[in-house]
Amino acid sequence: MSRYVPPERRDPNWPEHEWVVRKALTDLSEKNCETIRNRKLRDRVRNYLQQHKANGLKADKALAKFAKEYGVRHVRILIKNQTISPAASAPYKGYAPVSYICCDVWRVPKGRERGEFKGVFWSYAETADGQAPDKATKKPHPAARFIARLFKDDIVAYEEGGRTILVRVAGFSTTNNKLDIRPHHLAVSEQSYVGINVLGAKGLKKVRISPDGLVFGVEGETIS
Repeated sequence: MSRYVPPERRDPNWPEHEWVVRKALTDLSEKNCETIRNRKLRDRVRNYLQQHKANGLKADKALAKFAKEYGVRHVRILIKNQTISPAASAPYKGYAPVSYICCDVWRVPKGRERGEFKGVFWSYAETADGQAPDKATKKPHPAARFIARLFKDDIVAYEEGGRTILVRVAGFSTTNNKLDIRPHHLAVSEQSYVGINVLGAKGLKKVRISPDGLVFGVEGETIS
């Protein structure tokens, strides 16, 4: 959800940026960092990036280091109004169409042994009425088989080298059909985009972890 900034409270450096959205610090580009709402934090992040870039560290790794060092996981950034769809029930709030709430993973038959795996993404704007999106309306192929609906911070498992790998879904790349998957036990980690087709071929499945560490499939079967 985005929040409207009235004219008298806008940043003088970004007068055309009328909305505020909350983002994970490690998901920001260096350009995005210049629109962090809190000016003191903006200056601190800028100086930190400049210092570490001078030492040869890339921006994404510097941001991950900053987040871990200072305990800053999310920040509010300013964006332009044309990227927002206002919420009808609350004019001072809105949804960013480029922000996605979940991804439906489908297996599409393409003549291969395991088929092809495709992600269908749902934006916040498409789910503004509070109803769960109907996956059938975006079924990518008549014979496609539904695998899982994934939200950010869901845990998924796949097989690699004879081992079951557990990761957290941290984000989506809608144009590249990829998921940003990161170690599920780390609060802060670097982006790691992997193709949905690659993960599907490795047996991608949505799982949950019990308080005592047991891993269950979404339908209840024990994995480990």
